[in-house]
Amino acid sequence: MWDYTGTADDLPPIHVDLVLIDEKGNAMYAEIPGVEADKFRPLLQESKVYTFSKFLILPSKPAYKPFPNKYMIKLTPWTNVEQVNEVPADFPSHVFNLVQFSYLSLRVGMQEYFTDVIGMIIGVSKLAYVRMASKTSDTPKRVIALRDLANCEVKLVLWGEHAPDFDADAVHSVGQDNAVVGIFVDTLMKAYNNEETLSGGSACKWYLNEDIPEINQFFDSLGDSAPKIQWISTGAESFGSSQRPARLEHKSVADLKKIDPWEAAGRSDNIPKEIAAVVSQKFTFAVSVTERSLMHRNISFQVNGIETFFGRQGSIPQPRE
Repeated sequence: MWDYTGTADDLPPIHVDLVLIDEKGNAMYAEIPGVEADKFRPLLQESKVYTFSKFLILPSKPAYKPFPNKYMIKLTPWTNVEQVNEVPADFPSHVFNLVQFSYLSLRVGMQEYFTDVIGMIIGVSKLAYVRMASKTSDTPKRVIALRDLANCEVKLVLWGEHAPDFDADAVHSVGQDNAVVGIFVDTLMKAYNNEETLSGGSACKWYLNEDIPEINQFFDSLGDSAPKIQWISTGAESFGSSQRPARLEHKSVADLKKIDPWEAAGRSDNIPKEIAAVVSQKFTFAVSVTERSLMHRNISFQVNGIETFFGRQGSIPQPRE
């Protein structure tokens, strides 16, 4: 269970996300609307079993899905949640969609699904703070180096509150005498300065040396060949921005339509490829007036970046004067 707050960690959640698993091991993504977060969050706890009633079944959202399911669950103000106290001993407690390291390069830039991995930790970094181009404050980060049973290696970067939550000192200490095997779920594969890494945001969770079948199987195959965990670099220079981003001025669509294109700064006609792929979804955009507006009565705007992603909407509202 995790909060989705868009690009800012200190805002109320837009929605609370859940991964549910039934007694047969079937997994499904569920979502609590942000306005209902305070009602349902105290009622739910990870690893506990509940019955749900009076909820909606909707088409799965287009991006950031834990599993390739066609449908998702959405809780409503009328949803009932009751904890089950007598739980069968064999009721599954975890579900993963593990991806081999050798296939991770194929997932660079893929946002439709999250990526789960399992590996032995061979390096951890100290906590670092970097200034991202889309942020107005420093963001904590921590780097973890993983190795699989085929000796393939990948780095995973934890961002935001997850960076200090990961106890690198304890992991490093244990890793001087024993192997530390971890499962990291709900990550994204990204490329920074030609280096491909896993990225762990608000959805990311990890399980270290826990009594989980996948971890036990990894240990059985690993044997005694485990190197000591090393301290590694955070590589902060590869992820940060040396230039403070400009403060963005927030305007409604109606306000934007009244702008005089001859007086607007930052005109541009170059469409970023990430924006060109966006269709029929709701966002908060950072925009500028295009050069072509100088010659036409109808003003057009260049979308320079996405501030917040709300997902696909049932209808697109029309701006009112």
